[in-house]
Amino acid sequence: MATMTIEAILERVQELKNECQEKDEVIRDQQVQIMELEEKMKDLVARYQEQSAQISEINAAASKADELMEKLSEVLA
Repeated sequence: MATMTIEAILERVQELKNECQEKDEVIRDQQVQIMELEEKMKDLVARYQEQSAQISEINAAASKADELMEKLSEVLA
């Protein structure tokens, strides 16, 4: 079994530490990206809800217009 010198052990520990720091940085970057995407999703959901409400209002107005056109058609007939 090969034995490592203290210097080699310390060097390996430093390498592992550096790798961990790099991975932590990647994780932090990904967490920021996830938070940004979540915010964009919330904005999209809010816009969808607003547009759905607008579509409902337009549909209600269109129905009312159809009713009025039908009544006008009956009056003119």
